[in-house]
Amino acid sequence: MSTTEANGDCRNNAAPGPQLDNDLFDELTAKKGAITDQERADLIGVPRSQLYRYRAGRFSPQLALAMHMAEVLGTTVERLFGGGRP
Repeated sequence: MSTTEANGDCRNNAAPGPQLDNDLFDELTAKKGAITDQERADLIGVPRSQLYRYRAGRFSPQLALAMHMAEVLGTTVERLFGGGRP
């Protein structure tokens, strides 16, 4: 297993993967009391540098981590990464 796979990252090589909806992510993490990127990273259980890569669109998390993030934030993967708001 590569370091990238161990960290739950998936490089966006040929075609970009789903992008994190940063506005929704900020809104949902703020409701959980996480305001700084370090607090947000701690909330979802990843290093701050990894969260930065997700927020910048340089990487997409593997499905298991995306599902964990959605569960922690009380939303769906589709909403968190698809940009779809109800």
